[in-house]
Amino acid sequence: MSLPFTGQGAGLGWGVETTPGTAVARSNWMRAVEANLARSVERPMSPVLASVSAGFDQEVHDQADNAGGDLAILGTYDAPAFGNLLWAALGSAVSSGGPTFNHNITPGDTIPSYTIEQLLGNSGRGEVFTGMKVDTLVLSQSAGDYLRVKATYVGITNGGEVAAGTPTYLSTFERVIHHQAGLLAWNSQNFARVTSWELTISNALAGPQYLGSLLADEAYFSGRRTAQLKLGLHWDQAHFTGGLYQGTKSDASLAWTGTGGNSLTATLHNAFVSEASKPISSVDVITQNVTLKGLADYSPGTDKGVLIALSNTLGGASYDW
Repeated sequence: MSLPFTGQGAGLGWGVETTPGTAVARSNWMRAVEANLARSVERPMSPVLASVSAGFDQEVHDQADNAGGDLAILGTYDAPAFGNLLWAALGSAVSSGGPTFNHNITPGDTIPSYTIEQLLGNSGRGEVFTGMKVDTLVLSQSAGDYLRVKATYVGITNGGEVAAGTPTYLSTFERVIHHQAGLLAWNSQNFARVTSWELTISNALAGPQYLGSLLADEAYFSGRRTAQLKLGLHWDQAHFTGGLYQGTKSDASLAWTGTGGNSLTATLHNAFVSEASKPISSVDVITQNVTLKGLADYSPGTDKGVLIALSNTLGGASYDW
């Protein structure tokens, strides 16, 4: 009897689609921290009252065939798949400069659709999902840890298990580590005692279903997009509490600096405080929990709520945009 398969070897491949739902080759690969994409079929019971025997239903029908789920990777300054994932969630990117290039990734009017291949551990099998769009992207980091990146997708379908593709992973790259972070800046103040940082971008996607198909169509924005920042910090000043009471709006930013010109900066535009609590339950240091939410400028084409800036030696042609 053979042993069951393990998660060792799980990886993720990406390729931007020309036509949403039509699979393309996977051009970028990244090692997975989590790979939880799945296809599911909804089969509710029949509403017919006579289709019951001894209290049990006798009929079901196929209502919807869905694809989506979560994946997680580690943030890297200079791996194309990380920059592409940021672009997949936001939708607009501009690259400039050289030999150190600056890549500014901001919200666009649309977001791209991807084919994603999920390698199923060491089984030699994989699944290829199509029409995948990022519904929610979460960038987070705690003291002592890597920058972690989690994306929740809404997609169209997959074709079932297939023989796994052959991934090509980068052998040289630099991960974003906690001690490379600078001070958090907000409202002309710098905060040094931040213990946790979490930026969530939500696209409020919905995959519509129409008569004639079990599959959802290309996902679209069904509500307002949002960006919010949650902080944990050792409390030693009243700035966030005052900002909550006064309705202060100011850009909030945090930068990481790697080696050789590598850097990452995340900025929440016009950030206002929606929470600033200081729960006390012991004699330990008081930790303040702060939530900031971003706003776009009134002027079109300027600050749109959130900006993620990458600097590295990769030109714009290295990315999907």
